[in-house]
Amino acid sequence: MLGWFALSLVAAAVGWRFAPRYFIQLLPALAIPAACGFSRATPSARALMLAVLIVPFVRFGPRYIELARGTAWTDTAMDRESREAAQIIRASARPGDTIFIWGYRPDIVAYTRLPVSGLIWDSQPVTGVPADRHLSDSRPVSESLAIENRKVLALSKPSFLVDGLSRYNPQLDIHRYTDLALWLAQYCEVGRVGGTTVYRRCERLVERPVRLPRRLSSRRS
Repeated sequence: MLGWFALSLVAAAVGWRFAPRYFIQLLPALAIPAACGFSRATPSARALMLAVLIVPFVRFGPRYIELARGTAWTDTAMDRESREAAQIIRASARPGDTIFIWGYRPDIVAYTRLPVSGLIWDSQPVTGVPADRHLSDSRPVSESLAIENRKVLALSKPSFLVDGLSRYNPQLDIHRYTDLALWLAQYCEVGRVGGTTVYRRCERLVERPVRLPRRLSSRRS
């Protein structure tokens, strides 16, 4: 059990970022010995353990009452935003369109069903800031690698660019990256939902097949 706990702790500490949700990794390793201790405890100790459960009930119980009443949870606000942004995209999407997300919003990709353009799926490799802290921190893990990845991104031509990060963390605003300025200039804003902005490649830049005049085409045929 100690070995299991130690391995889970190592997994939670990967990258030395220690995001709170990472410690869910330790839950199985702690739940089993906790259950064993509860089963072997005296009746008075069990009563005390059950009494302690009042704390999470008081802390989280009202949220479930809100959910039962149909109140919109703040916890799901970003997901609702992603759904609305996906509706904007689907309204004008065409066969063969692709998408790129500035931020970490894989739910938008899932809701739109559009393939990701190129090898870089979101802004993490481009900014160098991992998603577990890019809403509150702007320090890149590797600036040199991020610069190289921005060069790769500048060569891609996704049909839609969805910016779900700039308004949440202005330090990582896509407009602050001067080496992406020309690439970003190819996109026109088509919609905005909360902190998410949807861009599409400007129509004047979209490559269209050349149609020959009827007389010329008939001569060639």
